[in-house]
Amino acid sequence: MPDAYAFLLLIPLVVLVLWMLWRKVPERPREEHPLATDHFVDAMLRNSPAMVSVAAYTSDGRCSIALASPQLLRVLDMTQEQVLERTWVDVLGPVTGDQAQREDLQVLRSGGSHTFVTRVGARGHRRTLMATKFPLPGPGMGAVGMMALDVTEHRRRDRLMQVTFDLSPVAMARLGTADSQRLLILDANQALGDLLGIAPAQLRGQDLGTYVHAEVQPSGEVEIITADGRHRWVALTVATVEADGDEESFALGVFEDVTERHEAQTRLEHQATHDDLTGLPNRYALVKALNSSLAHLEPDSALAIMFCDLDGFKTLNDTLSHRAGDQVLVDVARRLRRAVRPSDAVARLGGDEFVVIAQGVYDENEAVAIGQRLCTAISDPFEVDGRTVGLGLSVGVTITRDPQARSEDLLRQADLAMYRAKDNGRNRVETYVEDLHDAALGRLRVEEQLRAALAESRVGVEYQPIVGLAGITALEALVRVPASEPSAASAVVQVAEQTGLIAGLESQVLGVVVRDVAGWQEQGVNTRVHINVSRSQLLDPGFPARCLDALDPSVQPGRICFEVGDSPGLAEAAGQAMWALRRMGFHIGLDGFGAGHAGLASLRSIPADYLKIHRSLIDEVATSEEVRIIVDAVIAVAHRLGRTVIATGVETQAQVDALRRLGCDDIQGYVHSAALAARCIPELVSDMAGASSVLVID
Repeated sequence: MPDAYAFLLLIPLVVLVLWMLWRKVPERPREEHPLATDHFVDAMLRNSPAMVSVAAYTSDGRCSIALASPQLLRVLDMTQEQVLERTWVDVLGPVTGDQAQREDLQVLRSGGSHTFVTRVGARGHRRTLMATKFPLPGPGMGAVGMMALDVTEHRRRDRLMQVTFDLSPVAMARLGTADSQRLLILDANQALGDLLGIAPAQLRGQDLGTYVHAEVQPSGEVEIITADGRHRWVALTVATVEADGDEESFALGVFEDVTERHEAQTRLEHQATHDDLTGLPNRYALVKALNSSLAHLEPDSALAIMFCDLDGFKTLNDTLSHRAGDQVLVDVARRLRRAVRPSDAVARLGGDEFVVIAQGVYDENEAVAIGQRLCTAISDPFEVDGRTVGLGLSVGVTITRDPQARSEDLLRQADLAMYRAKDNGRNRVETYVEDLHDAALGRLRVEEQLRAALAESRVGVEYQPIVGLAGITALEALVRVPASEPSAASAVVQVAEQTGLIAGLESQVLGVVVRDVAGWQEQGVNTRVHINVSRSQLLDPGFPARCLDALDPSVQPGRICFEVGDSPGLAEAAGQAMWALRRMGFHIGLDGFGAGHAGLASLRSIPADYLKIHRSLIDEVATSEEVRIIVDAVIAVAHRLGRTVIATGVETQAQVDALRRLGCDDIQGYVHSAALAARCIPELVSDMAGASSVLVID
C-alpha cells in the first residue's frame, strides 16, 4: 500500500495544521471558512491521499464537525454545507454516526490517538476506512482530528486471500521465524490440517519441526509425520512474503503430498537394484557395493568375494517345476543371509548364482570358514510341495587387500574358483589361484573352436570300442573339435552345456554317427554306437522325433544307443522321452551308475538297456574289497532286471580280471583301445573278432 506510507509521513504535518486551524476557527466569521481562505492548507488537504476531519465537542459532549477535507466529502458524496457544524449522526446515520462519536469521546477521555476501522457511504457504495483519531485542545471537551485512508480494496484483497488460503485444496501454512533454527506455524488451512490429521486451529503456534523430519529448505521433498504416526512425503516450497509498512514479514509454505509418487520412485529404484524374486541386491547393486567396499578397505584387513552356485538346482527345476525352483531360491537367499555376518552383503546375480562380500576378514582361512558356513546352510534338505529335496553349494573364494583392485576382476576370480569347486566334486569351497586363469583361457579357446566347428559343420567323432568276451559289442562316439586336444572331449561337452551349444553339437554328432554307421554297414560291419545325450535334450518334447528323422534309411534305430548321465530325479524329468525313444527302437544307456544319484530301485522306472558303472568304482575294483562288494551288487541286480553292465574307464588288466570275475558283461577303456577315427573301425572289428574267433553282430 504505497498510500499508507504517504499517510504516515503526513500525520505530523496534518496534526500541526489541524491544530492551527482549530485555534483559528473561533476567530473567523462563519461564512469565511478556513479551508476557503488558507490556500496553503487548502492545497495540502486537496493533494493528500488521506481524508481529514475535525469534530469539536462541547462540555456536555455535543458534536459539531468543524472541518472535512475534499477526499472525505467525495467518499460521503456530500458538500461542505451538508457536513459542517453537523454531528456524525447527521452525516453518517444513527448507527455509524453514533459509533463514530463514541470513538471520538474515547479519544478525548484517553488523551491519546487510536485507530479504528469503519464503513461509510450509501448501501452499494460503502467504503471501508482505516481512521487514526487524536485529541486537539480547544474549548469545551476539545476536538478530535481524524486522518483516514480508504482501504476498501485492500481489505477486499485481504479477505479474498484469506478465503483462498482457507478453502484452497493445496495444503498451505503461514510461517513465522521463532529463532534461527525454528519455524512457527502462524496459520494453517484445512487442507494442511487434513494432511497432518489435526485441526488447523491446533496447528497455530506449533513448531513446524514437530511434523517435518528434516531441515526446511526453500524447496525439496521432506518426510512428515501425521498425527496418527504415519509417515508421508511432501514437496515443500517455502517463499518469504515481504509485508508492507510496519507489518511483519512471513513465509508461505506450500505442501504437496507426493507420497504415492515417492513410493513409486522408491519401488522403481529398488527394482532397478534388487532381484524381484529374492529381494537381494542384483548385479548392479553388487558392483556398486563392491566398489564402495574397496574404496573403504582398511590397511590391516582384507575383502573376500565368494561366488556361490547351487549344485543340482537345474535338475530340481526341471524335475519339479519352475515355481518349486523359485521357492527354493527364496529359501536359499534367506539361509545365506542368516549364515553371514551383519556387515557382509549377499547378492543374486541370476539363476542359481549368488555372491557374498565379506568385509574385514583377516586372511584366506577366515574367508574359507565363511564359505563353509554357506555350504552348511544349504546342506539341510528343502521342503517343496510336500517333498524333501537336497542341494549342495559350490563356493569360489578370492580375497584382496588392494583398494585399487577392479570389481570385475575379483568377480571373475571368484567365478573361476567356483568352477574349480564344481570340477573337484561340488558342494565344497575352493580358493582362487593363478592356474585357474589359465584354465579359463583354455575353456574360452574350446568355446571358440566349438563355435567355429558348429558354424562350418566340422564337428568330428572318434569311436572307442566296448569289448565283450567275444570281441567288440559296441562303440562309444566321442566328440572331436578341430584344433582341440584329443583328451578334451569332456571339456567340449561341458563347454557346450554351459554356453547353450549342446543341442547343435548333439545334432551334428548324431548326423556324423548315422553316416559312419551306414558306411560301415556297406563294408559288412554291423555294430551298435553309444551317443551321449544331455538331460536338457531329453526335456525337449520334439527330441525323439528329430532323432528318428535323422536316421539314414539303411540305419535301423537299434544301431543307436542314447546314453544319459545318472542324476537326481532323472526318471521324473526325462522318463517320458526315454520311453518314447525305446518305443521307436533306440537303445537307452545309463552312464555313471553308482555315483549315488540314482538308487537301484530307480532302475524300475528308467528304461535302460545298458548300465555303465561309474569310473570312481572301477578305479578301485582291483584293490578294494568294499568296492568289489558294491560292484558285485550292482551287476547282480542289473542282471536280474535284464540289463547289460558295462565298465568304463578300465585301464589295467587287473581291473579287467576283477570285473570278469564279478560277471561284468563288457569292458571299455584304454586297456583295449583308445578312440579311433571312423575309417579305422572295420579293421579294428575284424582284428578283435579274429582274435576271439567270433565276430559279434548285434
